[in-house]
Amino acid sequence: MALGLDIRTVGDMVALPDSLLIFLLPDLPLTLETLKITFPYAATLAVAGLLESMMTASIVDELTDTPSNKNRECMGQGLANIATGFVGGMAGYAMMDQSVINVDAVEQVLH
Repeated sequence: MALGLDIRTVGDMVALPDSLLIFLLPDLPLTLETLKITFPYAATLAVAGLLESMMTASIVDELTDTPSNKNRECMGQGLANIATGFVGGMAGYAMMDQSVINVDAVEQVLH
């Protein structure tokens, strides 16, 4: 900005929302056929996300010498991902590399 360079921003490419999130139900028929199609993908993504999150929690526990409640982590992640789907968001999970970088950064600041 100081040099006056023409750099594109996200706002230049798409219109950014100017309102709060709204609750939406998916526009899909709630039938057994729909569930047969979507369930294998949903279950696979849920298991992959939970495994990554549990590995991340174990590593962060080890690095910080503090215990975490893995059951609480799984429940919170599941509830948050379900709620996110109703407001148009994307599911998420704990990522190992980002968490380790954050733990290292905090330790450097504290020491």
